[in-house]
Amino acid sequence: MPETTGDIPILLIVDDDELVLSSLQAYLSAAGYETLASRTIGEVLRVCQRFGIMPAAAILNYHLHDGLSLDERIALLTNHFPDLPVTVLTGDTSGQTAAIVRRSGASLLHKPVAPLEILAYVRGLLNLGPVRDEDLSH
Repeated sequence: MPETTGDIPILLIVDDDELVLSSLQAYLSAAGYETLASRTIGEVLRVCQRFGIMPAAAILNYHLHDGLSLDERIALLTNHFPDLPVTVLTGDTSGQTAAIVRRSGASLLHKPVAPLEILAYVRGLLNLGPVRDEDLSH
């Protein structure tokens, strides 16, 4: 069961590209999700701890340029939220990157991602079923 504010799942979004970050946040918020977006894992964790936020899922960029490996980033998230589904978003389509993501236990989504594709993906990640017409009316 996703963690929520009321009936609304909270999604963590971490990306160091401001355009990607703001676009994902705007689209998912418009689709009815609560979002907590930041350029760093540390910042989203500080906000979650300070306000007692329990996210339903996390979407993070593969290349954050924060000096941490993907495994370290995912460990930081899952140490705080053990059952958190994590999706890695990347434009890197190499087999090596896909293997690293698979070994980490996260799911993989390649950029660019169309708005309807990300919405459908998030609904599946949260076990909310397929996209419905009312999901698109926000």
